[in-house]
Amino acid sequence: SSAVLTNTGSSYGEVYATYTSGGCNYTSDIVPICPCVNWTNANFRILWSNPRKGEPVLAQVDPHPDAIGYNWYYDDQLVEQMGGEMFGYYDWDCGMHSIGVVAVFACGSSTVVGDGFEGLCSFRAASGANLYPNPATNSVTIELKNSKTASTSTILSKQSELSGIQQIRIFDKLGVLRIQKSFSGKVEQSVIDLSALQTDIYFVEISDGKIRKRFPLLVKKK
Repeated sequence: SSAVLTNTGSSYGEVYATYTSGGCNYTSDIVPICPCVNWTNANFRILWSNPRKGEPVLAQVDPHPDAIGYNWYYDDQLVEQMGGEMFGYYDWDCGMHSIGVVAVFACGSSTVVGDGFEGLCSFRAASGANLYPNPATNSVTIELKNSKTASTSTILSKQSELSGIQQIRIFDKLGVLRIQKSFSGKVEQSVIDLSALQTDIYFVEISDGKIRKRFPLLVKKK
């Protein structure tokens, strides 16, 4: 004879089955199967795949319902343990590299999924602008760098630089406008309230009235 046991909960650990046969009681171990350890259908993507110095490489993976955390890897080296499904990394080197992620379950880990990116070191970070903190929680400060002190500044690069901040727009990764702030004149710095945004990856567009530049922004709510 045989019996099928069904787990109706979501916990894992040591499981024992006790059964009676021929008037005797028996106990056996049952080894639970960890869900989706072979995570081949995970939707992984690098959203900011050509960062410049001062910018993070941004990656995201669709969350697994049974995962308790995610381990993130840079060139096969663990750099963030038990993080979320979004990842931002600043300490990359020039050239081609890889970002990978492993889903962690209560009973084990998945296979790694990932992709490559190229760190660009021959360009200044996003035409002379700073966003901090990044990742941000409730607000982000946006300011222009002083191009006069930039050693890599050239006549050509100055022509493509922002002369000030006249408008700031923040889009989600689907291209939907989420925040817009305009100024009567040009400013050098502005603080943007992010309390209406959820944890996700966004793109900040800065305009001086003629030139528009985009910057990656990772929002992480506690």
